[in-house]
Amino acid sequence: MIISEVFLGLVPITFFITALLLILSDLFYRRYGKLIKGRVIAIEKYISRSGSRNQTRQLMYRDLIEFSQGSDTYKFVTHGSSYMSGKLNQNVDIFILNNDPNFIRTKRVSHLLIGLAFLLASGLSFYFAVWKSFQLINFYYSILLSILLPTLFYFFLKKKSKGQFQLSDLFKTKFLSDEEIGKRDLLQSIKQLEGENSKNAKVGLLVTLVFFIFYFCIFSFSYKQLSGEEVLLLKGAIYNFENFELLLKSPNQGPVIGVLFCLFSAPLFLHSFLYSLKKL
Repeated sequence: MIISEVFLGLVPITFFITALLLILSDLFYRRYGKLIKGRVIAIEKYISRSGSRNQTRQLMYRDLIEFSQGSDTYKFVTHGSSYMSGKLNQNVDIFILNNDPNFIRTKRVSHLLIGLAFLLASGLSFYFAVWKSFQLINFYYSILLSILLPTLFYFFLKKKSKGQFQLSDLFKTKFLSDEEIGKRDLLQSIKQLEGENSKNAKVGLLVTLVFFIFYFCIFSFSYKQLSGEEVLLLKGAIYNFENFELLLKSPNQGPVIGVLFCLFSAPLFLHSFLYSLKKL
């Protein structure tokens, strides 16, 4: 048993489990949930911190949504995004299970698309990191470990909560009180939203142009280092989806990877550039 291969095998398994949860839960809510209406009452602006010491910070936005169930009103926030996806007073479709406000989900295609993206990542990471590189016996150990770790974590939570913890608690929606909402940085007027969008668009356009110049230099330098044979292999890989293995086995891998990375990044740069222009 090779420990490094066992832990690396957890990567496609984690992607696969995440994909299943996203796809199956989305289908379940669509099949058994009742559709109700909610409304975006504000856009929250907050700083997301990440990294081992929270040293990485990013400005994020999320919708504050309000809906009614019976005589009660509930407010919750959606998942954060680096851009504002919602609009003030926009109606939102919400799926609710068994008329229980604790189990709701907004009706968005993104849930299913993200699940499919994780499924694709699972397949690719399994093929390249496991199937092509491992002895499969080590992947079987990865499967056993992926069962053992969540089981131990479940019993830990069960013991810590003195038997009160249920798996369904992981899927309940967290609602916000008026006191909690009052402490948050909210955009609640059209004028505030327009000012925030314009400011972000200018910054985004500047960043996109800087990165475009940087990646263009990488592409130009890398392309000049390719031999005539490698250029032909590259064209075959792009136009006919063939010769990828020969291309990646080339002794001149640095320039090859540099060119491929720049080519695959081009649509992202174009989208970012057009989006920033639209928001100016």
